[in-house]
Amino acid sequence: MFLNDFFGKRKYLIEIIILSLFIALAINIISQSISEIIVLNPICYLSLGIFICVISVSYFLNRLLSNRVMNLQFEGFFIFNKENNKIIDIYRYDFSSMLKDCLKDAFAEDKALKSIWENKPLSVNEFFEESKSREIIQEASEYYALSKLSTHLEDYFNKDEFADDEELKEFERNELPEILLNNRFIELFSKPMDQRYHFLEEKYQNIDKESDIKINDNNHKIVWANIPTEDGHIIFEKFSLTLPKNSEIERINNQKIILKMDLINLEIKIEFLGFSTILPKGFPEYYLDIDLANFIDNYIVFNVVFQFRVNFRLYSLFTTRGRNYYNWIDSYLNKMKKQIARKDFFKEIGWDTVLTLLHCQKGEKKKSQEKK
Repeated sequence: MFLNDFFGKRKYLIEIIILSLFIALAINIISQSISEIIVLNPICYLSLGIFICVISVSYFLNRLLSNRVMNLQFEGFFIFNKENNKIIDIYRYDFSSMLKDCLKDAFAEDKALKSIWENKPLSVNEFFEESKSREIIQEASEYYALSKLSTHLEDYFNKDEFADDEELKEFERNELPEILLNNRFIELFSKPMDQRYHFLEEKYQNIDKESDIKINDNNHKIVWANIPTEDGHIIFEKFSLTLPKNSEIERINNQKIILKMDLINLEIKIEFLGFSTILPKGFPEYYLDIDLANFIDNYIVFNVVFQFRVNFRLYSLFTTRGRNYYNWIDSYLNKMKKQIARKDFFKEIGWDTVLTLLHCQKGEKKKSQEKK
């Protein structure tokens, strides 16, 4: 775990400081002896001492701070059907499945957003053009990462050890204007139920309270609600970020979101430039059950890049206080890697093994036909 490895350096830092004191004492004794044996100008001794100190301190700081920044990049993908202008579901691949549902549910309630999507479908030839559809995918992918973060933080801090903890602050929807104004999906899904047509009492009272509502066990407030419709689901999802107190949340250039905390900064950036990518051999035919010729003509595989940057503040090495408020970062990033990274997905479903078995099966079938 990256955080544990970094925070573990503090133990070595203390050992190095103690060891340095003993070494300094030994060097002082040795230097006094040498000065009596070899007579040099005092300026030479001073210059040599300063030089050795500068080299030692520089090396020490370089070793100490070399891993203070961690950059992670996960490449995800989704498959777009040009015929019906929809994203297809990919079994066991969380990012693509959630992206598909996110668009469908948003379009079910926001007809203007649906109209934007339909008027200018996605295309791989629009990199140098302003694309409203590409912006929709960008925002939906960002919503995916932030929604997962919101849920992860709530689950992590919803423990007895953090109950009524004054060291925590929950950033509610109304405290995150920069995020809401630049992401239509967060704005739509987290909008209060009493401000949305489908959640008016006369319609809302008919839904299944057992399967379509989730309530927080601590404050008994609704955190998720769902109304099925013919076009999709009308979703309410509480969006908040529970972080150590004194934290700040900023958006930079409409692309990057930074969580500034006392010990650590976490940056989240999603890039969707409209670039296409390729799938492993045999995946369309055998996993998606789509004829290869049909897939080549009517489907596009798009690439989405999720970038995470963890920056440890120097102060974090010299304190043990409050480190349990940051352990969620490792588990969140591991979850994102598992649910987004295409390499992890194909490894999870064992595609290399499947492809080998299919090849062997094809060979056996060919042999049996030759015998006949």
